[in-house]
Amino acid sequence: ELMGPAGSGKTLAVHHLAATLGKRLAVVTADGGLRKRDLVGQRELVASQTVLMAAEFAAAARAGDWALIDEANMAEPDAISFVNGMTDRPGIEGSTFQVGGQTVEVHPDFRCFLTRNPGYVGTRPMNEALRDRFWSIDVPPLSGDSLAAMLRAHDVPKTHIPEAVWLIDTLFKAWEKNRISYQVSPRRALDAAGMCAQLEGAWTVIGSDFRYWLERSILTKIDAKHDQEAVKRAIEAAWTAFRASSSD
Repeated sequence: ELMGPAGSGKTLAVHHLAATLGKRLAVVTADGGLRKRDLVGQRELVASQTVLMAAEFAAAARAGDWALIDEANMAEPDAISFVNGMTDRPGIEGSTFQVGGQTVEVHPDFRCFLTRNPGYVGTRPMNEALRDRFWSIDVPPLSGDSLAAMLRAHDVPKTHIPEAVWLIDTLFKAWEKNRISYQVSPRRALDAAGMCAQLEGAWTVIGSDFRYWLERSILTKIDAKHDQEAVKRAIEAAWTAFRASSSD
């Protein structure tokens, strides 16, 4: 179980680990409201016959592959109960699950990973019995030098990086202190840099101004008006502090 803020690399870490060890990885995203049927599979009509099509997650459990449930604390209770039941004996024979009335054994090589953002809007408290079956790892936010390294790795121009790091770090601290309710992901900086690259040389008033697109990338993801206004004030305060720091 990898716990940490948005954009901290939780999902990417599991993908890299699977690739490094040569493991097949089934990825299930729960942010749309994951149900048990999404993990097990569903009945479909094939050649005039009703057959059960196993979901990728169930197939991975049976074959001994790996599976990742992304944003697990947004899953529905029946999905969590299903995972809880099939992971009661990790690494050994004996765990089973039901598919279409038939008992299927969980392969002892099967490994399941969960990622989640604690305290994120729309999430649910995690089932304690399920969490007891997992090893929990806190993933820190990308900030400071780590955030700068990530931006460089994605070819963000070096002139944009100090501004991006300053703003994202400042807004994350504001979120930690409950000054804003929206958690800003470092992905917003990548989006802004991409927009600037697309508009480079364009005849426009705003042109490829990185600060403008960074602000728009953040604010347009916030639905609630009062949350948007709070983040906008935090951004303005951050730029004021950045100018003061730069002048020093």
